[in-house]
Amino acid sequence: MREIKFQCIYRPTKEKFEPSKIDFINGDVYGNFDGEIDDYCYFSLTPIGRGDAWLRQYTGFHDNTKWEDLPELEQQEWLNQGKTQEEWEGKEIYVGDIVQISDHPFHGSWTVNGNHEVGYNEQMELCCGSWLLFRVKHYVEVIGNIYENPELLRKE
Repeated sequence: MREIKFQCIYRPTKEKFEPSKIDFINGDVYGNFDGEIDDYCYFSLTPIGRGDAWLRQYTGFHDNTKWEDLPELEQQEWLNQGKTQEEWEGKEIYVGDIVQISDHPFHGSWTVNGNHEVGYNEQMELCCGSWLLFRVKHYVEVIGNIYENPELLRKE
């Protein structure tokens, strides 16, 4: 069963935080952000919406980022959470992330490459672009999200 958890991006500072409480009725989210402990603000479920925070849902999947490829700062953040290097499974993938698919062998006849947004399709299946996320998860790397890095999705 997939772990249910969320991440917020506080729009004024682009700081990411894990909410301690979410009030879906009133649209409030509580957490430690902007130098405050257990503060609250309004949220939206889209990157451009009302409120000061964008609430993003965890997909239950990790990308293929190896520990040794993580920047030292991200390694230290992981270790500061009381976790070990051996527990590393890759970066967590959230709805709204931009992932790069690299060299996915599609039916053995050609490879899939490119940047795609993670989200739900009409059947409520988790996808990155038109690809089912669970089928390509071993070939993806989180490279940003649609709020902070929309330019990563632009076609050239």
